[in-house]
Amino acid sequence: TDPLTAMTTAQDILKALQAPVDWLDRTLVIDVDAGVALAADCDGEGEGDASSLLHNADLAVKTAIQRGGANYAFYNPALAKSAKRRIDILNALQQGLEKGHIEMYFQPIFEASTCKLVGFEALMRMQTPELGQVSPVEFIPIAEESGLIAKLGAWALFDACRVASNWPPYLTVAVNISPEQFYAGTVTTDVHHALQLTSLPANQLELEVTESSVLKDSESVQIQLLALQELGCGIALDDFGTGYSSLSYLWKFPFSKLKIDRAFIAAMDSTPDAKGILESLLSVAQHVGLEVTAEGIEPQEQQNVVAGLGAHFLKGLHVRRPMRE
Repeated sequence: TDPLTAMTTAQDILKALQAPVDWLDRTLVIDVDAGVALAADCDGEGEGDASSLLHNADLAVKTAIQRGGANYAFYNPALAKSAKRRIDILNALQQGLEKGHIEMYFQPIFEASTCKLVGFEALMRMQTPELGQVSPVEFIPIAEESGLIAKLGAWALFDACRVASNWPPYLTVAVNISPEQFYAGTVTTDVHHALQLTSLPANQLELEVTESSVLKDSESVQIQLLALQELGCGIALDDFGTGYSSLSYLWKFPFSKLKIDRAFIAAMDSTPDAKGILESLLSVAQHVGLEVTAEGIEPQEQQNVVAGLGAHFLKGLHVRRPMRE
């Protein structure tokens, strides 16, 4: 019942288990994490019985592993709430396609110089009677961790191509590809099937690849991207300007378009150097033959600035909100 005693006990156990162990001709060091749960925190959840305590300690140890450092963490009731929501979202994802909980929305993309409509970006949305609207920022990572992203990604490709097959030939559709789809090696087959089943010309499909996709196992990703390029699809590097963005991506991989992240666009309003850096990026893209889409355009002033700097395409709430089929 005493948190200080529990913490001291956890620290003593960690210290004992982490002590180097000599085994044969080598020294072994064990990595240990501890989760601490107190009976007082289990009120209303089994009244402190062993099962509830172990469950809560298990939630706490996951937190300790994620954050590192002290190697131990106390159970927090918010952990249980977060874990339950993840389970609810996972259950909804498993039935989402069959029950119609997942739909595709389409955000228009306009040519910067003429404001002419040139295509749409397909965006996955999720809404259930129990959970309401769930953000992609929340459900996509759960789908990736559970392995469901391959199924969802294949469906998204097919549905986007199905809708786009009814559009005029000058309109394109852009579909986001998860890194996990590349690592599973299913992207080329999924794209080929989607195009074949919907009769959409490959040049009307653009595949958006995030930076994290090319950071890991880049040789395998490069082979798949080259195969998609041979099919005739456009390939865009998404969210450029975040993370560890490297200019080497622009010549190592067969990209046809560069998408400037919305956070970078927003920085122009508060960071004096952002506009100059954006201008440099646009110049680099022009020299290597890449078209540029500026994302997250909100006020009219941003549209005027990025168009004046040479961006080819614009997308954002100021330009037009996402819409259903």
